[in-house]
Amino acid sequence: EIVRPAVDERPRLVAELAAAQPTLVVTLGNAALRVLREIVDGALPKKLAPDAQYGRRIAVRFQERVLHVLPLAHPAAPEAYQDAHDRWMAESNAS
Repeated sequence: EIVRPAVDERPRLVAELAAAQPTLVVTLGNAALRVLREIVDGALPKKLAPDAQYGRRIAVRFQERVLHVLPLAHPAAPEAYQDAHDRWMAESNAS
């Protein structure tokens, strides 16, 4: 599993995220989402769901700041996630 080694790198990942000071972090896939869950304070889902909530930004706390997370499907995700991503893209482009 890719998540455990990444979580073992938590101090380095926290330092990099703190130095970058992003306002938005986009995760691609469940593994990246699970790693970020270990770093930020907030209610990130345990896994993506190809439902109406797909593509919604989630506000979390990171070192006294608000950080927005946009969990998206990994390009190699199963078809249901690709379909959810396509719907999200179509809705995003329509607005």
